[in-house]
Amino acid sequence: MPFALTCKCGAHLEIDDKFAGQTINCPDCQTPLQAPTSETAGQRTSGLALASMILALVGAFTIVGTIAAIFVGAVALLVISRSSGRIAGRGFAITGIVIGVLMTGGTVLALTRLELFGLVGILSEANWNGKLDTGGPLEVVREKEGFSIKRPSHYWGVYKTPRGNFGDNDLNQSAWEDLLLVLPADDATILCFAMPVNPGEGIDRCREKFERDFRDMDKVGLFTKSGNGLARGSRPTVTVLKTDRLPRKANIDAIELRIDKRQGTEEKAFLVRIVKQLGDDRMFVVIAGVRPARWSRLEGQFREALDSFRLLAANGRGD
Repeated sequence: MPFALTCKCGAHLEIDDKFAGQTINCPDCQTPLQAPTSETAGQRTSGLALASMILALVGAFTIVGTIAAIFVGAVALLVISRSSGRIAGRGFAITGIVIGVLMTGGTVLALTRLELFGLVGILSEANWNGKLDTGGPLEVVREKEGFSIKRPSHYWGVYKTPRGNFGDNDLNQSAWEDLLLVLPADDATILCFAMPVNPGEGIDRCREKFERDFRDMDKVGLFTKSGNGLARGSRPTVTVLKTDRLPRKANIDAIELRIDKRQGTEEKAFLVRIVKQLGDDRMFVVIAGVRPARWSRLEGQFREALDSFRLLAANGRGD
């Protein structure tokens, strides 16, 4: 639709709307005139530009939505630039692109670095919901397995295994169970279990066996071997930072390790206590683990639990 334009020389012009937003010269005095870009010049707002901004806002944290916002916004800018001023909405398109880029980057960072966004505790609590028993005394006694350990506080729960608690009449009462203590708010775990060894092997040989097996160890709650953000096909990297042989108590030797383990994007710090009773064909292992960013805050609780670990007199043998 043509629109009217008046020059300061008094000339009245009828301008075709295809010249909207452009600079033209007055045919009488050659004065440069700026053609209007308002609705009176037939300008309309780009639907793609509006869609870009809406996608960026509605699809925030979805990655798919924000990437779509970036793509649609880029198309909108291209269409607007070729419309000779007849299509508006450049600001909407730019807003959609900027929000899309920021939200996509933020979402990717949040998924790969959960600790920075405080999401670790939320996801951990959701994962362990209904699977932990936080009642009862702090000391957990495992008569069948032959050991006991104290939870650092009532915030630590005992993982309820799928087979449940064994009663006196349970057909599976002779089965052994690893003991897993969990602090959901910090995604921290303490795992107690036994590993078979030669009765004559000393504590140093026990340590060597554990270090060989720990790289690929995938016990519940300890470390994830695949999926959930880990690089497929990547090999775990285990770094032993410190080794301390503890004083012998009666006929029981113990050794303590500080270990870091990484696979793909997942990394955890561990405090490990290996306990071996002279003549026993098992060594007992207590592993406390958490993400490195929370290590300093929880190290005291880990040591408190590991120091409380003790072998029972019968040692699970029913002697």
